[in-house]
Amino acid sequence: MIAQFASVVAALWRQFARGENARLRETGVVHAVAPVRLLGDLVVPGARCHTGVAGGELGAIAATTDPVTCRTCLDMLRARGELEGVHGELQLALFDLDPAPTPDREPSGG
Repeated sequence: MIAQFASVVAALWRQFARGENARLRETGVVHAVAPVRLLGDLVVPGARCHTGVAGGELGAIAATTDPVTCRTCLDMLRARGELEGVHGELQLALFDLDPAPTPDREPSGG
């Protein structure tokens, strides 16, 4: 059984051999990939931010070339200087503000 599990893990690593990002099935969020210790010395590809996969289901993580959308992963990559080649917004705008109004007209009302 351990040999079968090891072969599943090896197949999972082959999916990420070219440095792809990871999409988690539960959320659809795209994460940066990092080695994650699963059991003992067994290391699997996982989300850099350590977001877990429900029940440790290895089939719930899939390689993708889509850009990273996880804000925590993007923050971690930025802090480590590893954002080169990573696409995606680093910060969502809180407000869609227009430039400050100009005082070129009189207030109305009276």
